[in-house]
Amino acid sequence: MINTMYFVRYFLILLTSLNIMACDFSPHDEDRYNCNPINFKNDIYEMDIDGNNQTRLTYLSYDEITYLSYSPDGTKIIYSAHPRYSLDSRCTNSARTSSSIYTADSNGLNSTLLYDSGDFDVSPSYSPDGTKIVFMSYKNGNFEVYVIDADGTNPVNLSNHPSDDSEPSYSPSGNQIVFKSRRNGGDEEIYIMNSDGTNPVNLSHSPLRDASPSVSPDGNRIVFYSFRIYNLSEIFSMDINGANLTRLTFSNSVINSLPKVSSDGNKITFVGYQQTNNIYIMDINGNNLKQLTNNPSAEDSFYPSFSPDGTKIIYVHKYR
Repeated sequence: MINTMYFVRYFLILLTSLNIMACDFSPHDEDRYNCNPINFKNDIYEMDIDGNNQTRLTYLSYDEITYLSYSPDGTKIIYSAHPRYSLDSRCTNSARTSSSIYTADSNGLNSTLLYDSGDFDVSPSYSPDGTKIVFMSYKNGNFEVYVIDADGTNPVNLSNHPSDDSEPSYSPSGNQIVFKSRRNGGDEEIYIMNSDGTNPVNLSHSPLRDASPSVSPDGNRIVFYSFRIYNLSEIFSMDINGANLTRLTFSNSVINSLPKVSSDGNKITFVGYQQTNNIYIMDINGNNLKQLTNNPSAEDSFYPSFSPDGTKIIYVHKYR
């Protein structure tokens, strides 16, 4: 019975991996998101942290929006996306996907292209003082951690490693950056480095995937998701030095990913998959789990992130 349950869960994970891990495919493959008859659209939504007042903020109808968050002062939203292409150009063998970094006002208006390397630029987030933006880019043939000024200028490769380094975010002090990496030759693991790219250290040391690290506001804990339990995706936390690993979710039928910690350090929001992807919230210790969205079939919600004052959650909603 245990082996049967394991393989069923593993098959479900494979089927949904394109949704919960947007950058696990080659960016030079044909666009498997867009070349389908369903023709999904993506926009940014906002809701209260209790799930009420779910409101559409943008009317962009992009093919893909990923990794969004607020600026530290709450006046801007930053995200990565690629706009819609015509059906003919999207669904030919020569179609080439890319993604760029955008900002918008916190109400969703005035969407503006901030940075475009011509390849995949994904997973942007601000430094705590709002002067820098860290992100991952495929511009050199593999994913690297880059930083730019808040106005989109002066790109600098921080990771400089032949293996993929991705999903970066700053520590609350701004002196360090956490990210995931394959540089140990296996699956992704959680690393931390100085904000200038020096002294990268492996924190998680797991043979199976660890991803989407988010540092608590006090700088003491890192929340992430991992497949280390029978290849099931669950939310974990650990000390900033990798010690005291703690499992926070214990799901029998939900695949959990993409956690973010609230600005007061008391809550975690994340994505749970069970037929559709929905947004969940729980206490920092895993208690008081609550589902916030309730999507019908063929609709999904991804990439939740708290507002700086902790009263709102923005997220991406995928729909027909």
